[in-house]
Amino acid sequence: VCEAYSNTFMLMCRMAGLNCELATGMLDGVKHQWNIIELGGEYYNVDLTSDDPVPDVSGRVRYTCFNLSDEELSKTYTIDEENIDCTGVRYNYYTYNNLVVTSRDELLILLNDKLDRGIREITFKTSGGYILYDASDVSAAAEGRGLNSVTVVGEYGKEGVFYVTYS
Repeated sequence: VCEAYSNTFMLMCRMAGLNCELATGMLDGVKHQWNIIELGGEYYNVDLTSDDPVPDVSGRVRYTCFNLSDEELSKTYTIDEENIDCTGVRYNYYTYNNLVVTSRDELLILLNDKLDRGIREITFKTSGGYILYDASDVSAAAEGRGLNSVTVVGEYGKEGVFYVTYS
């Protein structure tokens, strides 16, 4: 599966005039393949296979492995030495779209801004030592808004990516 995703992505990037290569390493103890793309003179890792939600969730798009540096990717991957070094951070999906939060205050500002604009499905990344241990910080943004439920998908207890749906 990963080979098909990465070869197809490389072909599409090259057709669009972008420099894109294959990358290899290990993920969860299994040999894995993904892509390295050059954007603005910097290199990034892109793993479409890992960002494809299984099982499929209608309307859900993940960017967990979209434009990552080697430093970020190596938190969960073992990267083969022959790969191109990826040090870019500017075009990381969460950084570029101002979706990285490093405190409860930053999270509430982000969530309230999105909710004020009518956006009910929100993704963000915790970083800088800010860790969600439960849904209480996310639920706080819904208070007084007439929303009935909050669904949070992500791994509590460590920095990472979270998907929130308010209804």
